[in-house]
Amino acid sequence: MENDDNVLIPVAQLEEIIRELGNNGDPFTSHQVITLLTERHASAYIEMLYNCRFCNDPFQTCHSKIGKQLAQIQSLEKLDRVSDTNIRLKISENQSWRIR
Repeated sequence: MENDDNVLIPVAQLEEIIRELGNNGDPFTSHQVITLLTERHASAYIEMLYNCRFCNDPFQTCHSKIGKQLAQIQSLEKLDRVSDTNIRLKISENQSWRIR
């Protein structure tokens, strides 16, 4: 069974987190967005994660979908790929961003 690609994090919630992380012009990562998302908008995150429950790796699938959503936000500039701590407390590669 596949996940439903229509289950997304509301853009307003992502933009709220982006404004906080990128407020001073510093770059931030997808991992940082996901961490704040789990703290501030847990229900939306859990709904998306639950929707990915039949995937081989639900967390990776869910986080990939969030990254794709971030890439669609016009106010974000995609920077380099970087490694930092993910939600599983492991170091992994992810996208860095900056507000344009």
